[in-house]
Amino acid sequence: MIPLMLIIISLAIIKITNKNVAKYTLLLAIAAMIILYIPLINIFHMGFSIGSLPLIFALVMIMKSLIVPTINKIIN
Repeated sequence: MIPLMLIIISLAIIKITNKNVAKYTLLLAIAAMIILYIPLINIFHMGFSIGSLPLIFALVMIMKSLIVPTINKIIN
């Protein structure tokens, strides 16, 4: 929830101010997402072994679905 809220707040700031500098607030959301999700994925992998692959795949897809549009917004 935290990375999603950060992305929504960052996009709102970009929409309101319409400045290129505000796009770097999205980098904060990406950093928070990586810091929160990577250890969680590692814990699931170590704790549940091969049976947790669908859960790990779902978490990675959630992270990817948030990061790709964010990077696209920063580039464009």
